[in-house]
Amino acid sequence: MRSGQALIIVLLILGVVTTVGLSIASRSVSEVAVSTAQSESAQALAAAEAGVEAALGGIAAPTITGSTINVTSTPAPMADSVLIADALAAGQVATINLVDYGGNNVRVSWDDGNAGLESAYYYTQGGTTKVSREYKTGGSSTINVNTGTKQYLRLRMWGNATPQQLTVEGIGGTLPSQGTEYTAVGQTGDSVRRIKVYDQKPDVPEIWESAVFSGGDLVK
Repeated sequence: MRSGQALIIVLLILGVVTTVGLSIASRSVSEVAVSTAQSESAQALAAAEAGVEAALGGIAAPTITGSTINVTSTPAPMADSVLIADALAAGQVATINLVDYGGNNVRVSWDDGNAGLESAYYYTQGGTTKVSREYKTGGSSTINVNTGTKQYLRLRMWGNATPQQLTVEGIGGTLPSQGTEYTAVGQTGDSVRRIKVYDQKPDVPEIWESAVFSGGDLVK
C-alpha cells in the first residue's frame, strides 16, 4: 500500500517537474522568437532606409547581408491643384514646377486676407532667363504665366502673423508633376518594412531671385 502511495507521489512530482520544465522551455523559445523578430525588423527597416537614401542620392541600393532591398520610383501625378505641403511663415518660399504646363494662368489661395503674396514667374525667352513679379493681398491671386517658355513659379508670403497654407490651382490646364515618389521595401527573414518618401523637384537657392531680373541678362 505504501509503495503504491509512493509511486503516486513520485508521478505527481514528475508531472510537476515536467510541467515546469516545459513552461520554461516554451518561454525561452518564445523569447528567442521575439528577440529574433525584433532584430530582423530593425535590420529590415535599416535596409529600407538605406534603399531610400541611395535612391535620393542617385546611386545603386547597397548590399546588406541577410536582407533584400527593392526600391521603386513613380512620378507624382499631375493634378488640377497642388496643396503646398508646408505652411509658409512670413518670408518663406515655395516653388511650383510649370514645365510643360498648358494653362495661361494659375490661382493661388491662402487664409489670411491681410497677408501679402509675392509671386515670381520664371521663364525663358530668346535664350535668356527672365522673371515677372507680382504682389497681391486679399487671400487669392490669379497669376499670368503665358509669357515665354514656362519654368517655375516662386511664392513668398509677407506680413502674415501665422504660417499660411497655400493652394495652387491650374486655370486652363493641369499642373505638371511636382516630384517623385520613392517606395523602398526592406526584408530580413520574415520581417518586411516599407518606407515611402516624396522627393520634390530640385529647387534653386533663394539668392537666385536676387540675380535674375525681367528684361535683362544674367551676368556673373
